[in-house]
Amino acid sequence: MPKQFYTASEAAKTLGISLDTLRRWDRAGRIQTARDSGNRRIVAASEIDRRSHAFAAGERSVAVLELEL
Repeated sequence: MPKQFYTASEAAKTLGISLDTLRRWDRAGRIQTARDSGNRRIVAASEIDRRSHAFAAGERSVAVLELEL
């Protein structure tokens, strides 16, 4: 039976991102996480699937820098 929740490390590895990136995404609201009884981040399997599909659809994080000349 598949797990319903994964640790932050497991989720990051599955998504092919660093743990620091997962933490930043959490703070920015790009991925939904919860906390376990030890106050550690956990990620629902459905959220990992949602982010995986976003990657497959070509969603990328792009920073835009505006300069005043």
